Order: sequence, then structure tokens, then C-alpha cells
Amino acid sequence: IVGYAIGTGECAALIQEALRNAEKHVEQLFGKMYRTQQIQSDHYAMSAMTPYYQGVAVRVTPARVKNAKAKIIEPFFNTINRKYCQLMLNWSGFGITSNKEKQANADYINAHKKSFPNFAGVCKQIDAFIQRDREEKVARYTELFEHMPAEHKVELSQEEFLLLFGEKTGYKNTLQGNGLKITIRGQKRDYDCFDLTFRDHFAQKWEIRYDPSDLTKVLAVNEDETLRYVLEEKYVQPMALVERKAGDKAQLDRVEKFNESLIQNIVDWREENWNNLHGIPEIDTHETDTLRKLIITDSRGQHKDRRNDRNARQLVTSIADAETVESINETNFYNLY
Repeated sequence: IVGYAIGTGECAALIQEALRNAEKHVEQLFGKMYRTQQIQSDHYAMSAMTPYYQGVAVRVTPARVKNAKAKIIEPFFNTINRKYCQLMLNWSGFGITSNKEKQANADYINAHKKSFPNFAGVCKQIDAFIQRDREEKVARYTELFEHMPAEHKVELSQEEFLLLFGEKTGYKNTLQGNGLKITIRGQKRDYDCFDLTFRDHFAQKWEIRYDPSDLTKVLAVNEDETLRYVLEEKYVQPMALVERKAGDKAQLDRVEKFNESLIQNIVDWREENWNNLHGIPEIDTHETDTLRKLIITDSRGQHKDRRNDRNARQLVTSIADAETVESINETNFYNLY
């Protein structure tokens, strides 16, 4: 049983939870999440489930309608029922439509009804059944996986997993100087990204998707999901050197290395801008001169002197650029000034 979920009735959300549980279990076994080569499903909630099936499987092949032989999961429930459930005190039979001979003894159930577990207790029973069943088969399962051809092992990235199964916080976040401050289930957490391009979208509003079982990483996506960044929760360094533990120094070095690359990225960006602008003729700001539009005085309360100074500088530049500069004598220049 690679993945499962427990609920009071079948629904698309419950199937999605089972698929998410399967990916997390695979990650526990092999260190990474993988897509399965094929999913065969029934047609229940097909429109809602198709994106999820396609996200975790290379191929999706729904069973033909009314083809009971194509179904694998339902018969397996019967095995679980006989092997584990039937041994429990609160077992209530194979189903209300099955033969009377296959049902639990009503008198026995009534005599022990006070010792029946509540809903949470039943969930714990089912969890225990599945864990026991997994323990019996996990060695063979991992052995078969190791012998699988490498080209059939298609990894499911953290970004793809969170995009498919991540829960949403319900509001948008914008980038601040220290990253994103995100509130998840009433608790504020700080996240940042080690991808330099993340800061190219400073004005973007991000929707956050997270895995409740692992909040060390979240996914930030824009409105149309064309921009996606996996963010990491900020590593909290100890206040004192004596409190340092293994891994603290490596995390600090990682941040310092990133900051150095960020500074170099800014330097390169400014150099590129300079190279692009170098050689462009100086723009005549005569018509957009602030002193011509507004009365702004200097510390002595003068406005016209500063405005005329600007006019004189523009005139000097114009004369210096003229080919006939040598024919203009100094006296005439100052008279003109």
C-alpha cells in the first residue's frame, strides 16, 4: 500500500490525499519522490482528478466503464478486511448488502459496543493495519525498485509536488528585504530563495502552497503559475558560538556565499547598464529643466541666478561643440554671457 487516506466517504479530496501520501512514502523509502509509469483508475470524479493523475503518472489509463476485472483496489480491500479487520472487536461485517451469513453476530456486537473506539481510534486501527502490511512487503518492493531500469525512474520535483498537492494560505505575499514573511496556520514563518532571479520580481504578489507535514519548504507562484520558486525556511543561527551545533557553520557559509553572488550580480547589472548607455548622446534637458518650470530658491533666496547659471552652462557646451569655436573671440563670448 504505497499511499492511502482515511475518510467518512469517497471524494476527490480523499483521493488526492492518498496520492500525496504515496509520494511522501516513496520519498521516505528512496530519498526522492517519483512519478509512477502508469495509473489505472475508475471514472469517479474524473474531471477533477485528471490533473492529479497526470501529475504523478507518465500515463493515465482509465478502466472501461463497467469493467470490474480492470479494478485492482476494490478486491484488495476484501483481503485487508479478512486479514486484519475481522480480528478486531469492533468489526461490523463485510457490508450491508452481503449475505447474512457473512455478517458479524449482532448479539456479540451489542454486548461489546461500549468498548468500541471512536472515529480517531478507528483511524489508528487502520493505520496500524497498513503499517503491518507495508512491513511485510517493503523489502520486496524496494528490491524491485532498485532493479527497475533507470529510464523508468521519473523524478517528481518538490516544485511539482507542491504545485499539485500543496495547501494554500489564502492570501498573497510580496517580497521584502528579508524575503517573505508567511503566516501558516496562525504562525508567522520567514522564507527566502537561493535563486537570484527571484529578486527580479520584487513587485510580484505570490501565492504560497505548502505541505502541512513538512514546512521547511514552500512554493511561491504568481497568478497564472508561470513563475514558480521553491522557498526555504530561514535557518536560525545560535546567538553564541558556544551554542553552535553540527551544520550551523555550513548554513552560515551558504548564506554568505549567496550574498557575495548577489552583490556581484548587482555589480554586473550596473556594468551592463553603463555599457548600454555609453556612447548615447547627452539628452537636451532644456525643455524639462525643473528650474524653468518651478520657482526653487537656493540658500540665499535666489532663483533667477541659479536658472541663469544653467543657461550659461548650456551655452558654453553649445559653443565648445561648434566647429567655429576658434572664430569666436573671448570678448564677444563674455558679452554674450
